Amino acid sequence: MKKKGVNIILWAGMLVIWGFVTKKTLFFFGKDDEKVVAISPITFNDPLPELKKDTFELHVLERDPFLDVVTKRKSPRPLLQPKTPKRVSNPIPKRSSNATWPKLQYFGYLKGHSQTGKLAVLKIDNKLHRVREKRAIEEIQVLKIYKDSVLLKRNGATKVVLK
Repeated sequence: MKKKGVNIILWAGMLVIWGFVTKKTLFFFGKDDEKVVAISPITFNDPLPELKKDTFELHVLERDPFLDVVTKRKSPRPLLQPKTPKRVSNPIPKRSSNATWPKLQYFGYLKGHSQTGKLAVLKIDNKLHRVREKRAIEEIQVLKIYKDSVLLKRNGATKVVLK
């Protein structure tokens, strides 16, 4: 009987607690007390205060604080620039080549496992060609293939075509 009375009291307490919880959750969203807040513009009559810069000077330490080693520093010497006479260079005249080059475009190169040479992919007059180093196509000889450019030779004139 004593145990039954304790159970009834605990059940009643639990129902009261759950009643408060459900009341708070149900009426939390239901009540909207619209409060009217008057907003007035804020005016500042005071000018902004001037801030002074905080300056300081670092001193050179004669002793290393971590290693307990005293170091002697050399005094800085002013750096003097050596006086060199200005060279007046004559502009090098560019050689005008008589060879007219077709429209060239370099797309890159391929390197296979079995072949040791590189295979360049070139577009010559809107025709796509695959050419190996030291081979010629349409009177244009490929001298050297690089990652970003190719060196070409035609009628004794050389030209570098960039990617």
